[in-house]
Amino acid sequence: MARYNIQNRIVLITGAAHGIGWATAQAFSQRGATVIMCDVDVQKGYERANELGEHTHFIPLDVRNRDAFIQVVNEIETRWGSLDVLINNAGIMPIGPMQDLSESTERQLFEINVFGAINGIHAVLPNMLHRNAGQIVNIASLMSHIPTPYAALYTGTKFAIRGVTEALRHELRATNVHLCVVYPSLVQTELVAGIRPLSFPPAVNPTQVARAIVQGVERKRLQVYIPKIGRFLGSLPTFLPQFALEKIAKLTGLTKLFYHIDTADRQSYRHRLKENAEPPTSS
Repeated sequence: MARYNIQNRIVLITGAAHGIGWATAQAFSQRGATVIMCDVDVQKGYERANELGEHTHFIPLDVRNRDAFIQVVNEIETRWGSLDVLINNAGIMPIGPMQDLSESTERQLFEINVFGAINGIHAVLPNMLHRNAGQIVNIASLMSHIPTPYAALYTGTKFAIRGVTEALRHELRATNVHLCVVYPSLVQTELVAGIRPLSFPPAVNPTQVARAIVQGVERKRLQVYIPKIGRFLGSLPTFLPQFALEKIAKLTGLTKLFYHIDTADRQSYRHRLKENAEPPTSS
């Protein structure tokens, strides 16, 4: 298969002001794409888009608002041309014992992580199908293969992203609209502030994830694992009995990974989650 040429393509990235999204915006910009960064952090979004120059633009967007998402896509196509690639990256990660999570936090988690991606798909799919071209990349997690205690609902959102992507790929098999799902292990971003990463699999940094996403788009990968051994690790729950999985989880520290948290280190991230807790109003 010929490599997909990123140069001069129009790429929309959600959650682009921080972490994986910001690194991915840089990576696509370096390959000559026109990058549209979207985020609820308006100040940081404009600052970082300006850093990348004239071919990178920022548009404020709360992915929970489907009408707003559709309006953003329409604005992109009016101003710059057909949208070629959507990176559904926006996500949050509240963790801890399930009984400690409030209903508002749980709803915020699913509205952003799951419905945010679904809203993006609905926003871009009609035009991509009309042109019979385009790529949709959904950021899941290795945790969608390896359920993790004290992150039950976050794990659930990534299971959902995995399922939606894989099923929709079959639905669109007769078209040239391509879907990819990305499975990083723990990524060294604000989302894991206050958490001591496992020694194995190793934590990865946003630049590694961004590089893998770009390569996935260029090669039209179905799945992207970062690190690559994640593909093998993610298959273990399918083949090993429950007692063996529990023993491995205990030996590696996975069982308590999200239980022992440095609350002081995580305070800034929790504050930002609260600032954006209110759902957006529909247009």
